[in-house]
Amino acid sequence: MPRMLLRTISRKKKIMFMCVAVVLICSVGVAVIAVRNLSQPVSTTRFTTSNIQMPVHTFNASPVTVHDAYISFSHPESLTPRTSQAPHAQELDAYSFGYRSGEPWSLTVSVYQLAGPTLRDDSAYNLRVQQPGRYRETVEHIKGKPVIVFADMQSYGFADVAFLLHGDKSADISLSADDPNALKELSETFSQVLQSWQWNG
Repeated sequence: MPRMLLRTISRKKKIMFMCVAVVLICSVGVAVIAVRNLSQPVSTTRFTTSNIQMPVHTFNASPVTVHDAYISFSHPESLTPRTSQAPHAQELDAYSFGYRSGEPWSLTVSVYQLAGPTLRDDSAYNLRVQQPGRYRETVEHIKGKPVIVFADMQSYGFADVAFLLHGDKSADISLSADDPNALKELSETFSQVLQSWQWNG
């Protein structure tokens, strides 16, 4: 066999050997890296309720004053006005406020023109008087004047209505919420409205 042919064959063998060697080295390197990655602990992030920042609703009892031609009173700042219908029939004034904290609160204030100077002409008052098994009646004195309050005994939370008489006008103040966890705040809100109450005419 000619020398040139032998040299060509030997060169091809060397090249093939080098290629096989490179492939083997690369394969071993990849395998080593894979084994190292598998042996290391996997880093995971655990999500628990403690990682979640829940919004905190703080009740703001700072007084906000309402004043018009008939009445004046204050309510906690956290209670925001709701859209209400204009007064109708014997209704002279109408306000509605709400607050959401788990269960919605509802504060309504209405002023009525009565046929005479007695609460017997107030239909909401009569409704409660006629159901003593459901509504418990108490009398509070606000600024020296009696205020009749009815508590709904079937309510899961707080449901009180106060009736104030001023000549031939009456004011019905109602606060309700199915929120037994906020009875203290509800009671203080109701008291704030009553204690701040004032007739303007």
